[in-house]
Amino acid sequence: MRISKEQEHFLVLPDGLSYGEVTASSLVKVNILGEVVERGSTTLGVDLSAFSLHSAIYSARPDVRCLLHLHTPATAAVSAMKCGLLPLSHEALLVGEVAYYDYNGVMEEEEDRVDLQKSLVPTCKVLVLRNHGIVALGNLWRKPSTPSTTSSLPAKSGCQRCAVQGGEQNLILLDRTTHRPNPTGTSGLGRIHFRPHAQEPTRRARIRGTHEDP
Repeated sequence: MRISKEQEHFLVLPDGLSYGEVTASSLVKVNILGEVVERGSTTLGVDLSAFSLHSAIYSARPDVRCLLHLHTPATAAVSAMKCGLLPLSHEALLVGEVAYYDYNGVMEEEEDRVDLQKSLVPTCKVLVLRNHGIVALGNLWRKPSTPSTTSSLPAKSGCQRCAVQGGEQNLILLDRTTHRPNPTGTSGLGRIHFRPHAQEPTRRARIRGTHEDP
C-alpha cells in the first residue's frame, strides 16, 4: 500500500504473521527498495522477494496506491490457461484491459523488473502472472477490492465454462467494440454489486494509526 508519493513509502505485511494476525499497527513501513523505515508494533522484517514484485509495479505505475495478489483457485487456474481471462460476460468487460506477464517466481534481476514493467499498460487494473495468480491494482486505498472482485468472478466463470464446454473454441466471446458492460455489474449468487473503474467514487479512505506520513 502506497502511503506517500513524495517519499515513496509503503505499508507491507510483516514476514511471519498470517493474514488473520495482521493489524494496522503491525504493518511495516518501507521505501521503494524494501528498506524498513518504521517497523511497527512487531520486531519482524519484510519478505524482500515478495515486495520486489510490488516494487516493480509501483515504480512503473505511480497512479497505483494499493496491490492485492490473488491466489484463489479460479485466479490461479486462469493464470495457467493460455486463453487467459476471457470476455465471457458483461461483468468480465468491467475488468477492462488486462496485462499478462510470464512470471518465473522471482524478481531479483533488473532485467526481470524491466520486462514486468513493459508488460503493464497505463490503464490496466488487472495483471495476470502466468501460472502464479492475478494482481489487482487500485488507485485508492480501498479500491483494489473492486478490480479483485471484478476479476475473480469472471475467472471462476471462465474456468467453469471451459470445463463444461470442452475448451475455449466452444465458447461465445463478447466483442469489446460492440458490447458494453452494464453501469452496475451484479453477481447473482453472492449478491455482489460493483461499478466500472471509471465511475469509482473519488473519496479517499483515511488510514488511522502511526504510519501516516504528513
